[in-house]
Amino acid sequence: MFACGEDRLLIAGRQQLFTCKPDGSQWAPFGSPLESGEFLELNDAKIDSRGRCWVGSLDRQRQHGGHLWRVEPDGSACAVLSGIQVSNGLAWSLDERTLYYIDSLSYQLRAYDFEVDSGDVGQMRVVAEFDPGEGLPDGIAVAGDGSIWVAMFGAGKLRRFDRDGTSMRSITVPTLNVTSLAFGGESGCDVLLTTGTYKLSAEQVAADPDAGAVFVMQAGQPGAPVHAFAASKP
Repeated sequence: MFACGEDRLLIAGRQQLFTCKPDGSQWAPFGSPLESGEFLELNDAKIDSRGRCWVGSLDRQRQHGGHLWRVEPDGSACAVLSGIQVSNGLAWSLDERTLYYIDSLSYQLRAYDFEVDSGDVGQMRVVAEFDPGEGLPDGIAVAGDGSIWVAMFGAGKLRRFDRDGTSMRSITVPTLNVTSLAFGGESGCDVLLTTGTYKLSAEQVAADPDAGAVFVMQAGQPGAPVHAFAASKP
């Protein structure tokens, strides 16, 4: 969910984007559906500094049918990447020359050369690789020092990496399914962590009352700027 003008929000639905009022009223489709079929669904999204929406999809069959979409303010869309299984983390380097991206089942944090004015994505390199036995890489955010913070689903922790992929720190979270994070608060130095109950049994949820909660921790520094969607149509 993102700000979209002064009085509307942009929301990713199952297969297309919608806008609505902040009170949840006046829902309207934005642009054409991005995906179709029974097994493809939209997942994580971010807004770049030019006001474009980047939203990825996941393939419930795990057949590499998903995409990473770039949606322009006029509603037109382009599939920038294909062959995706579970699109998750999206973030840009502070100089906006790199797009960081996670297809969770690749168990990689990938970096793509990025041209901010055109939105073009270039050569890919792997910044970090993850052991499947140590959780699933999910949402990401970039801090003010350029480090990349990765939520580790199923592992109860955050991982922090330098820009060259050097592991800097592992931070324990008191529930297993850490899904994403964002910098916020008055100073921008709070880290807001979302968690979930996906794939937990009723017994596991009962034993872990913090599952699904939003946590706040102090980072000691602000994150990269956050942007609104620059919709040019209602």
